[in-house]
Amino acid sequence: MNVERFGDAIADLNQVIYLNPYSADAYFLLGLVKHEVKRYSEAIADFNKAMDLNPFIADIYSNRGLKEKMVYPDEADIPDEASEVYHWVLHVDPSKSESLYNQGLKKAVLGQYEKAIEDYDKALRLNPDLDEAYHNRGNAKLQQGRYGEAIKDFDKYLRRHPEDALSFYARGIAKQALGLYTEAISDFDQALYFNPSYEEADFSRQKSERTMAHNESSIAYYDEVLDHNPHHAEAYHKRGDIKAKLSQYEEAIADYDEALRLSPDSDLVYFHRGLAKAELDKHEDAIVDYDTTLYLNSKYALAYLHRGLANFALKRYKDAIEDYDQLVHLHPEDAHSYLKRGIAKSTLGRCEKSMVWHERSIKDYNLALDYAPNYAPAYFNRGIAKYEIGDYEAAIRDYDQSLHYDPDHIPTYLSRGTAKAKLGQYKESVKDYDQVLKREPGHAEAVQNKEKAIGIMTTQSVP
Repeated sequence: MNVERFGDAIADLNQVIYLNPYSADAYFLLGLVKHEVKRYSEAIADFNKAMDLNPFIADIYSNRGLKEKMVYPDEADIPDEASEVYHWVLHVDPSKSESLYNQGLKKAVLGQYEKAIEDYDKALRLNPDLDEAYHNRGNAKLQQGRYGEAIKDFDKYLRRHPEDALSFYARGIAKQALGLYTEAISDFDQALYFNPSYEEADFSRQKSERTMAHNESSIAYYDEVLDHNPHHAEAYHKRGDIKAKLSQYEEAIADYDEALRLSPDSDLVYFHRGLAKAELDKHEDAIVDYDTTLYLNSKYALAYLHRGLANFALKRYKDAIEDYDQLVHLHPEDAHSYLKRGIAKSTLGRCEKSMVWHERSIKDYNLALDYAPNYAPAYFNRGIAKYEIGDYEAAIRDYDQSLHYDPDHIPTYLSRGTAKAKLGQYKESVKDYDQVLKREPGHAEAVQNKEKAIGIMTTQSVP
């Protein structure tokens, strides 16, 4: 048991209660944490307080029963109310979205983030309008370092709750972790606007500002180094890296140029310069740098990946496939590498109107799923390939699987709707287009496809 972690959690929840003494959720979570450190009497008191504040949090009752059973180890000594609740817990309907959501909360408090995310996913599949699940799934992903995914969950929650300070703060933390300091500061500002006493948001805002200032001061530091020693290649390289992080790509490239003039055998500088050029859509120039990187270091996997991305952007799909071949050779158990190669093959199949390439892409998606069975993008892209070869029913099965793991992926709903329409399942296809419009009202393709499907159904119903 990580006692220090639980101690920090108790301190944080006490601070939340200090700021908002009417937060039933805070008392509920505090009770869970105290149970884990065997402070059972205090846990019961916290659950009682949570019930006083919100008597409709069903899961609180279940936990109170469990905690009182621990305090009174002999079943005969359990108070009647707790005994009733305890037996009720054993028959909680796991199909209820609220129950699954509350199970996720408990697992998250215990640091079981992956299991918590699974519960939130299930809850949202049963009830896509369970908004709190988006927020808390975002928190769990944040704890796992899945910052981009966390931001998407906070985005969804904030679209429906645009005044929630906590979600703005959490999204700001995710953006801060990705180095998006300006955007993070904007989120912290929003959190402070809706909750001016939000000390954590103010602290994090200052941290982002300090980091930005540090980057600027680091540039000033390397400026000073280069004033004293204009032949310091590593200083140019480091200054270029900082400028690239600040999206100052042209200036970064100029620094990389100088670094390479002074030290022309640095594979890392060539690679970084290639990345900066790619950000400016100078893919031809980026490929030249990746070529040099690989000449100097033939096992630099990331260079193969990014050269493949550049070739793909230039529609040189066969060259991209060759790069991904090398990537797979270096990392034969990496699902993402098979996915990238599969996408290149499938795209080539569409360009050349060749079933062969689609069939080859399916083999890559199969391999990706062998190594990552829950990989939604692999199911989605395999579905596209199966659609291209005319196997619409198999495509739909893959789209189903993709949506099982990523229930908010708009392109999958669109693709599944199109596949169903191909099979004459127009009523079902309309349901998929409605799912798109629920998530993105006014989506042009969904509106057009839905109108077309309804038109066909109307025509078919006319005697």
